[in-house]
Amino acid sequence: MKFNLTPRTLAIIGVVGVLLVIGIEGTLTLLRKRIITASISVESDLPTPTPTPTGAPTQEGTPDPQLSALTMGADGIVIAEVTWNYAIGPRFPVTIVHASALDSQNQVVASDQHVIDCGRDTLSCAGTITFRLLYGVIADTSATGTPAPTPTSTEWSPGTYTVLITRAYVGFNAVEVARENIFVAAQ
Repeated sequence: MKFNLTPRTLAIIGVVGVLLVIGIEGTLTLLRKRIITASISVESDLPTPTPTPTGAPTQEGTPDPQLSALTMGADGIVIAEVTWNYAIGPRFPVTIVHASALDSQNQVVASDQHVIDCGRDTLSCAGTITFRLLYGVIADTSATGTPAPTPTSTEWSPGTYTVLITRAYVGFNAVEVARENIFVAAQ
């Protein structure tokens, strides 16, 4: 039996091959995920307030419990826990996760960062990092390695601060992952 490759047979094989590649790539795209989540809390001697119904009312008429801000003392520590879960490569982007605390004038008063580098992993890359933001401790994010200025105080001044967690793939702009208001009470 002789197998004869006619132009029509070659065209059918080509179309089936293209559809197969497109189908596989489409399936992998649907399965591929790049998830980064963050939670922000405080470590302080002051008691943490309980949620109060301040949100928008639900269909049942009761607002969702929400906090207007986390409260801590001047010697408190802001805790930011960041979890990432990447699945289905072919490779994962190097990601910079940055946590910072901003005062009411939008000046960075505490920050830290972590670089997620999955190396040669192709199927999954997951992990968790915990940032402990202390007043006046600022991560060196400059290319020159210039140390951050020395803080004039090691305690948080009373007032409201915004804690911001961002992620950025190398070469791209940062995207906000989480934001929380922190209130430092006068002691």
